[in-house]
Amino acid sequence: METSGEIRGGRFIQGLIGEQFALPEAIDQMRSLRRAKKEDEVVEVPPVDPANLVGVLVPGKKVPARAGGEIAFRNGVAADIA
Repeated sequence: METSGEIRGGRFIQGLIGEQFALPEAIDQMRSLRRAKKEDEVVEVPPVDPANLVGVLVPGKKVPARAGGEIAFRNGVAADIA
């Protein structure tokens, strides 16, 4: 897929090791976010959500997948775990 141009390989996300792959439009979006003015954005996910990568890919102590509670990410960083 990389050879045909459907996906791009590289190291796009700081802190992750190994080759990463993304759609070309995803790379453009990541670059525009990096260049954009920083806004205070909070995203909340439940601990059972597959986006719960605290302690796996995101710095911090691992948060077990359990029912109830929320993980608040402020500007992409785990800020509050309830």
